[in-house]
Amino acid sequence: MNIDRHIHGQLFLNLVFHFAHIMKGILVVIILTAILPDKIVVGIAGGEDAAIEDFPYVARIEARDRKGEPWEDWCTAVILSETRLLTIARCLEDPLINRRVLAGFSDISDPNKQIRTIKHQKKHPHFDRKFKDKNDDALWENDIAVIELHTPLTFGPTCTSIPYSTSSDSVDLDMCQIAGWGEIDSDGTEPENLQFAKDITILTTEECRQLNTPTKFVDTQICVIDENRKIQPCFGDNGGPLTCKTTDGTSVLSGIFAWQYATCNGNRSTAYTNIPLYASWIKRQTDIEGYPLN
Repeated sequence: MNIDRHIHGQLFLNLVFHFAHIMKGILVVIILTAILPDKIVVGIAGGEDAAIEDFPYVARIEARDRKGEPWEDWCTAVILSETRLLTIARCLEDPLINRRVLAGFSDISDPNKQIRTIKHQKKHPHFDRKFKDKNDDALWENDIAVIELHTPLTFGPTCTSIPYSTSSDSVDLDMCQIAGWGEIDSDGTEPENLQFAKDITILTTEECRQLNTPTKFVDTQICVIDENRKIQPCFGDNGGPLTCKTTDGTSVLSGIFAWQYATCNGNRSTAYTNIPLYASWIKRQTDIEGYPLN
């Protein structure tokens, strides 16, 4: 279960059936085998298992269809304080009773993980899931939201906050990494352990548009790609952090994962909501100062 798999899955099936109708003499199975390897390493699993002590600000959002149903991985979130977290707006579109936050662990079986219910959410006022470009592709602009918890998190070595960036000028774009709870293969396998990847490359807007559908990427997003084309965040990593070092060595939150192409195989860039552009909005919603102080 994840936020966008049902959308991408339907689009992909439509393309397959259309192609099969045109190419009647070619087996669809052969086509799919050529397009999709048996086991694609996707998401942040292309990197490494993460120790929560290195990423204590990363939390997991779980979802269920209705009360009484089992909880499943849904999105990732970033801890700003004991009661405030940041994620993308699309992760919070269902009733809050069917969402919860888990923090303070890197292994899902950890009995000491902290589980919290959500008291309130605040999506960016200009987020519109239905907003599309001329090619009818969804544009996840202003995809950002603040979560407020009913009960504060207990901070310690495995659970704490990270400052959000207020200025891109103070960030070393060669010192960035990503983390999340997204799927780890083409079968939709959910990870038992938090995943991360380092040495992530930040592209300019023009470089990104050359690699992707030009109108898909918007100016309020950071374009990210793995230099070796092997690592890519995937379904379930949505809302997860892109963290970078400032010129004085401080780790700051520079972006949260917004969207990826359906393949999740590392060949195309992904988009992160550009946190410095929303620093004033975050401050108004949380009363938490970013870094460096404005």
